[in-house]
Amino acid sequence: MRNWVVMMKKADFNRTAKKFGVSPIIARLLRNRDLTDDDAIEEYLRGDETFTKDPFRMKDMDKAVRILRRKIGEGKKIRVIGDYDIDGVNAAFILLSGLKRCGADVDTDIPDRVKDGYGLSDDLITKARDEGVDTIVTCDNGIAAAAAVAYARCLDMNGQEIFRFAARRVPESIELARKRARIALEEIDHFILHQANIRLIEAIARRIGVPESKFPSNVSHTGNTSAASIPILLDELCRSGEIRRGEILALSGFGGGLTWGTIIIRW
Repeated sequence: MRNWVVMMKKADFNRTAKKFGVSPIIARLLRNRDLTDDDAIEEYLRGDETFTKDPFRMKDMDKAVRILRRKIGEGKKIRVIGDYDIDGVNAAFILLSGLKRCGADVDTDIPDRVKDGYGLSDDLITKARDEGVDTIVTCDNGIAAAAAVAYARCLDMNGQEIFRFAARRVPESIELARKRARIALEEIDHFILHQANIRLIEAIARRIGVPESKFPSNVSHTGNTSAASIPILLDELCRSGEIRRGEILALSGFGGGLTWGTIIIRW
């Protein structure tokens, strides 16, 4: 069980409370945040636009602004996806308000803590697409959502058609390769696929009729690494001991130019 300890940094709390019109408790919290200088306290309590930092110090802010200006000009629907905690909700509201002032067709979506969990997800992206959203802006999340971003990019490239294409061609390729290798589908121990997104991998498993447990995946923590995804996953499986000598593997990928291919190997 955790032992919670209240920090007791010293300061003249009554002076701070009287000077800035706050309670001694708030004065103590300010001190605990190492706000001791009057100017720093004033900025923290009553800061306005004059206290804000230059937003263009953030990497690629200029690109984000250009994209959003273009989308607003084209009348595209924009969705702000925040988070269920207080800073995520506030950030979503601020972005919503600001984009509306710029003339954007914009709304918000806050993940359900139980159903969606934290951050950007395939389900939230699919929901946005089905509701006609063209562009997603995240706040208080998204920076580590490599897999979800890869899925969104797939949808942006006529994703539904590409998804159906891969879900059809990859199983056909696997079937052709295993027939030429003269082995039964059941003899294949692992199917190492291009890690585009987990939905596609699951769809291919269902189409082939093989348990999803035979389809290892690392897309949740590496995202879509394109042509490198198969060897990266293979390396991880070797290091973890999940692949043993003598096992039969189907390595299957698809990509640029809508090409595809499969190779069957014995490890």
